[in-house]
Amino acid sequence: MFNRVIIAAIAALTITTSAYAETIVHVNRMAKYASSEPLLYKIAELLPKYAEKEGIKDVKIEFVDVLAATKANEGLLLGQIDVIFGGINGFGILFDKDPDKFRMLAGAEEYNQWLVCTNPKIKTLDDIKPEHRIAMQGLNSGEHMQLRQYTAAKLGDKEYDKFTSNIIAMPRDQAVAQMTKENPEIDCGIVGVPWQNIAVNKGAHIVAQNNDPTKTVGVLNVVYSTKKWLDENPKIAKAWVAAQREAITLWEKDPIPMIKTYMENDQVTSPTLEEIAEQKKLNTDLYQYKPTSGLRYLEFMYRVGILTGNGKEKKSNDIVWNQDLVK
Repeated sequence: MFNRVIIAAIAALTITTSAYAETIVHVNRMAKYASSEPLLYKIAELLPKYAEKEGIKDVKIEFVDVLAATKANEGLLLGQIDVIFGGINGFGILFDKDPDKFRMLAGAEEYNQWLVCTNPKIKTLDDIKPEHRIAMQGLNSGEHMQLRQYTAAKLGDKEYDKFTSNIIAMPRDQAVAQMTKENPEIDCGIVGVPWQNIAVNKGAHIVAQNNDPTKTVGVLNVVYSTKKWLDENPKIAKAWVAAQREAITLWEKDPIPMIKTYMENDQVTSPTLEEIAEQKKLNTDLYQYKPTSGLRYLEFMYRVGILTGNGKEKKSNDIVWNQDLVK
């Protein structure tokens, strides 16, 4: 009899513990990335509130530190990451291979990513010759996609890949150091934030930027996951979008508190808070939840032939998990 009571008590405790166990959402993090992290940290803070409104208590985000889109995608495929806040190029590659398995949950961010050059002979894309070197993180990176957009807009869709052979892959800080030294070995770079601003402050000039939104889209981060995870966690997905919408409203009202949180969490001491705020203005860095720009970017990748797989004929309702959430 005593043993039965003990067993029953243990069973009850197990059920109670399970009922109140934390629901962990694993999300990639690009540490010290001033572009995305302020919004991501605020979403993480607000998500439990909106999840509780959906009837789910004790929701918590755990970050998985990974910068490269290919590594984040690997984590998603292995079940180590549930939600990715990352480049549209990363989503596009996955979706194109198997459009039935992946979905965009929301838009996230768009900013003007410049092609900057220190070679005084290069004033426009027309001035780039085969011997000129363009630094960026790597082939098929977000920076590479941006160069392809600028090239297609200037020279036509058929020429979108004209400058791929000019690319030199290297970390952004190294690229700026190479471009701005006394005898530069690198002519140009697409290096993102804050490195593009640092390069310009050290004498680089802007050769290409998003002057015409009808032809080019700024570099894009979106929120995406597997369709399976989203279908199994619809309330958390809904709570995520609600948290993101409030986070954007707070950012637009006053970005300083969110920048402070980012700097504290990632132990950022340079650039300063004021410099980060100014850079985000200069780069037209906008947070968003609507997927409009992301869909337009995908359309570009299919139009010129960067993506050629099974996702080409898919419509927006096949790409976005729930369009009603992000209207």
